[in-house]
Amino acid sequence: MPKFLHFLLVVLLFFFGNDFSAQTPKTTKIEAERLNIEATNCIRVNHVEKALRSSRKALTYSYALNDTILIARSYATIAAIFHSLSEVDKAIFYYKKGLFFADKTNSNALKTTINYHLGTLYVFDKKDYLKGIDY
Repeated sequence: MPKFLHFLLVVLLFFFGNDFSAQTPKTTKIEAERLNIEATNCIRVNHVEKALRSSRKALTYSYALNDTILIARSYATIAAIFHSLSEVDKAIFYYKKGLFFADKTNSNALKTTINYHLGTLYVFDKKDYLKGIDY
């Protein structure tokens, strides 16, 4: 009798095992873009914690989608959050990560925007004029 129960348990798990596993919802590009926009709007009204949560979630979705433009935008949004908090070194770090991914795309507007922000950080916050001009 115990062998029959074991066999029955194995059969049931085989057929219905997928229902017990954790399934993650499929992320969409629209959702990642919406989260980036939400984070940007939160920065404007000084809801920094919510902005950071939204942008990190957007970054996670962007990696799941393997979309380099969205990844670059997400890093740029995170950098803007740190810039608004006057954490210049973290902002530079995330802008550079965003630029790394932006360089893999054909989006000149994205590259220009990130370079502009990096240059602004170096010139006005770091007082490193030569490095700022390079960007």
